[in-house]
Amino acid sequence: MLDADGSTALHLVCEGSDIRFWEPDSVEAACAEQEQAICVLLAAGADPAALDRRGETPGDSYGALIERLVEEGSLPRERADQLLAANAPVLNVP
Repeated sequence: MLDADGSTALHLVCEGSDIRFWEPDSVEAACAEQEQAICVLLAAGADPAALDRRGETPGDSYGALIERLVEEGSLPRERADQLLAANAPVLNVP
């Protein structure tokens, strides 16, 4: 199932748009919940190579989100690197 932008559920979870608006203390909890949701979707057969209408994979969106959180000061670089390392193999994060 796709939304109007051609995004799958995995795309939407990886975009994590709501995480960017959480209080800094809550970002870590939101990232942990996001990571769990990614695992559930992948276990249910979500395709990490699916392209949305912009030609982006869920991994593209995930990598961009994590970098934005670091740039905004909401997520320490060390934790960002841990999240990317944990999810990069399954999401093909660039």
